[in-house]
Amino acid sequence: MKILQLNLNHCEAAHDLLLQTVREIKPDLVVVSEPYRHLVTQPWVTDKTSKAVIWASGKCPLQSVANSTEAGFVVAKVEGIHFYSCYAPPSLSLDAFEDLLDRLTEDAKQHSLVAIAGDFNSWAVDWGSKETNARGEALLQAMLSLDVVLLNSGNKPTFIRGEASSIVDLTFVSSSLVKGNYSWEVMNTYTASDHCALLWEIPTGQKASRVHKTNAVGWRVGAFDSHTFTVALDNREIGGGNANEQAQLLMKRLTEACDATMPRKCTVNQPPAMYWWNEEICNLRKKCHRTRRASQRGRKGPNYEKLVAEYKSARQKLKKAIKSSKRQCWKELLNEVENDPWGRPYKVVMTHLKNQPMLLLTCPILLNKIVTALFPSQLEMRHPTEQYEEEEIPLITEEELLEACDRVGNAKAPGLDGIPNIALKAAIRAVPSLFLDVYNKCLIEGLFPLKWKQQRLVLLPKGKKPPEEPSSYRPLCMLDTAGKVLERILHRRIEKVVEPLLAGSQYGFRKGRSTLDAIDLVVSTAKEAIAGTRWKGGTKKYCLVATLDIKNAFNSAKWDCIMKALSDMKVPGYLRRMVASYFTDRVLKYDTKTGPKEYRVTGGVPQGSVLGPLLWNIMYDGLLKLNLPAEVKLVAYADDVAVVIVAKHLEEVTFAFDTTVEKIRHWMDTVGLQLAEHKTEAVLITSRKQVETITLQVGAHQIESQPSLRYLGVMIDARLNFKHHVQHVGTKASVVRASLSRLMPNIGGPKQKRRELLASVVTSFFFFFSLGNAFTHPAARRRRVCGTRWHAERARIPH
Repeated sequence: MKILQLNLNHCEAAHDLLLQTVREIKPDLVVVSEPYRHLVTQPWVTDKTSKAVIWASGKCPLQSVANSTEAGFVVAKVEGIHFYSCYAPPSLSLDAFEDLLDRLTEDAKQHSLVAIAGDFNSWAVDWGSKETNARGEALLQAMLSLDVVLLNSGNKPTFIRGEASSIVDLTFVSSSLVKGNYSWEVMNTYTASDHCALLWEIPTGQKASRVHKTNAVGWRVGAFDSHTFTVALDNREIGGGNANEQAQLLMKRLTEACDATMPRKCTVNQPPAMYWWNEEICNLRKKCHRTRRASQRGRKGPNYEKLVAEYKSARQKLKKAIKSSKRQCWKELLNEVENDPWGRPYKVVMTHLKNQPMLLLTCPILLNKIVTALFPSQLEMRHPTEQYEEEEIPLITEEELLEACDRVGNAKAPGLDGIPNIALKAAIRAVPSLFLDVYNKCLIEGLFPLKWKQQRLVLLPKGKKPPEEPSSYRPLCMLDTAGKVLERILHRRIEKVVEPLLAGSQYGFRKGRSTLDAIDLVVSTAKEAIAGTRWKGGTKKYCLVATLDIKNAFNSAKWDCIMKALSDMKVPGYLRRMVASYFTDRVLKYDTKTGPKEYRVTGGVPQGSVLGPLLWNIMYDGLLKLNLPAEVKLVAYADDVAVVIVAKHLEEVTFAFDTTVEKIRHWMDTVGLQLAEHKTEAVLITSRKQVETITLQVGAHQIESQPSLRYLGVMIDARLNFKHHVQHVGTKASVVRASLSRLMPNIGGPKQKRRELLASVVTSFFFFFSLGNAFTHPAARRRRVCGTRWHAERARIPH
């Protein structure tokens, strides 16, 4: 495990250079003293004084933060070792210093493996000082009570300021950690701080083994050239064999062409340089290091003053170059604000307001728990294959293939094969016959190749939820793009048959429909209900809007039910046979710290696939076509469904709701879905002056109607004046504004350009949430709305 240790001395240039140094040497952990600022978007923990920091900069996550409320040190557990970052300022009295050591040692005694590092501002001959002072004696006595050894070696100073130098940055680790291979050195690099950077490495106590990741294959897309790639691609016919064998040979040819024209990616992702880093700054850092070393070595020489002046000049030029580069990047950022209100400027500012990212999951036990919960095991699909009638299979045309190819995004992440989308698209356009032969072979045999049914798992965290709970994640399945092209062709053919048959109240995953259409239908129904008068024979009624939630909906759908729905909609037999093959023998792959694991998927529609959303709509159509009371209307967007009931009396509303919920629960039992009863919400919309409520029974739970509820990102209230929505969005925008104000300088006030940028961020944030869930729902997340389209969508918000 590689650790970087440095005191930044509260220097801005030192802080900037540290960020670049971390990208160059890629340490697993950084122990920092006296930082200039805090990285709010990184796994970065501090002590009470904010002068001792532990930063998990690599792939080893913080397993726990045991103590961050003490002053003078912070401790975090990483790879089973408790790391302590300490800082004892020179102004600390001897009594206060001894009190800090007492608290430190008492905490360290509770753990078996410890590493204590930091700036103690203590002198002792044991670590190379000329003499031992009182603080050094106290530190030695404190460390004797622990089973630790000092890693510092040699007499090279860790602190240099002018002619003064000392060794005050120390590293102590448990004796059991230095029985194997370890190292400790003072780095020969310029830091812009008075302190030198220390780089040390210790074993973690775990068996060292190379972990082969499921997605280790990949190429550097920046080196791609379509002409060279086309020349390298073998365009001979694939030859004999079944669909599985031909798909394997096709992907092998693509892999060989990628190897011939693009270098492979490194197994460890190389983080990009700092946005302000350039060749000029790199050369100036080298010059600073060179002139500083020359001034240190020439202290007693006749040219000492000249050498010091050269070093100061080089240091000043480096600071100016960094600030100049930052200023130029800032101007470029400001110029982008007007072009895209939710573009790079918005994202850059918002990253400063986000909390620390969720810890990287590597524990095989926890991952197995999450996977088995998110992908529940189901019975084998019993759909008979002999029911498919003999029919003429229309082969895939070149026009269909190219149309599906054009729908593939160049920047989308590839699947397990790692083949870049831009390379696959170039291959399809150059030699479409190769792909047509394989895809048509799949249609004729009714077989979806096994290679394209292997999916890589990516877990997306859902906000601030406990990381150990499966419900805290949304699973995405990364599939090979070549298989997704075939899915796209099947999707178009199935959609052509089923689209006229789908219920009109389904607004998810369909062309020309959005969340705004679903919201508009609910609101217009409610407005019509409460319009008019309440006199005898009047038209004014109650309107109940209740939202239902389904547990793990997409991953729980039964394949048998989907196949039956396809059959009921008279989808051609050859397409149903392809879907049946698409479902069977699916394998989910994911990485753990003990190596890659596999899990057999037996149900659900893959989130991240092309066919999945359409197949979900086909199965879910049965819910929307239930025989319900006349006063009931179901409005759905993907798996989100709202029950809208319009009736003259509350008793009628209650009866209609009970009948509807009972029929919905019965239908869900037949398709393997389960209603999250406790998450049901309801609002009773009425124009009466006195606010009325209604109590509903959902299974074992009693649901009381609320003044408002959130449906597809919009707060619908009992008066339909959207006051709650404005308050909800206004509160969010106020939080953002308050957070942004903390980024402003305390003295002198912000500059005009910075105020304009942050004001644009607040405005974009406000309208982002004013538009509701049209931009945040998984099915519509890819939509980018700006300029004229942005104002057009904004105008469609119900008022």
